[in-house]
Amino acid sequence: MHGRMTTAGRLTLGFGVLLLLLVLSVSLGLNRLKVLNHVVERAVVHDWEHTVLANNAIDLMHAQTRDTLLLFQVHDPAPVRKRIVQRVETIGKLLAELDRRLVDPRSRTLIERILVERAAYVASFSEVAAMLEAGQREAASRHMIVETVPALDTVLASMDALIRLQGDILVDTGSDSLRTFESARQTLVVFLVAAIIASLLMSIWIIRAVVRPLGGEPEDARAVVERIASGHLDAEIRLRPGDADSLLAAMRTMQR
Repeated sequence: MHGRMTTAGRLTLGFGVLLLLLVLSVSLGLNRLKVLNHVVERAVVHDWEHTVLANNAIDLMHAQTRDTLLLFQVHDPAPVRKRIVQRVETIGKLLAELDRRLVDPRSRTLIERILVERAAYVASFSEVAAMLEAGQREAASRHMIVETVPALDTVLASMDALIRLQGDILVDTGSDSLRTFESARQTLVVFLVAAIIASLLMSIWIIRAVVRPLGGEPEDARAVVERIASGHLDAEIRLRPGDADSLLAAMRTMQR
């Protein structure tokens, strides 16, 4: 079938294949970019925000630790208790946001543990605040040392673990991004090399489709025709080795 194709048909097929390869190259590149964009978005928008939220929460918890100890060092603890209560609300919102966002199983386990541990701390601090309000300063101090501070330390330790985990996830996401980029680059390089080879083969096929029927380059064939047309019937016609059925071969046969 290919041997009977016209030159125009071969040119059409060749350009069609080249156009198809171009479209496939662009589509493959866009697909790889989409995957890479998803990985980068996960690192920048999600994993990084998780780390920021966790760091904000633990900063407020450290401030809680300072103010919790300050309660027994000031004459009027009311302003300190007010700050602590406000931070409790803010920390609660941050942890609720983390609880809503985190989907990694390891992160889920930690945030659920943190919520339970924090509830125990808040309950213990509420008891301390009630004792101070009732004037039971020594009892409040004992309760603070025995229960509240250890409960807060437990929450802080879990928050530290969550922050380290989020850092590890961020590093893993960055590694995934690099691997995705390398994979995309290798895939595109392989595809482009294949496209170049296919283009070269198509070019050779098309050139042969034009040159072989003529028996030489179009300019050479035209020159021979012009010489014969001007009356030089004995003009030398050079043929390619093994050429017996081209236009130039037919003209040489006519000379005989």
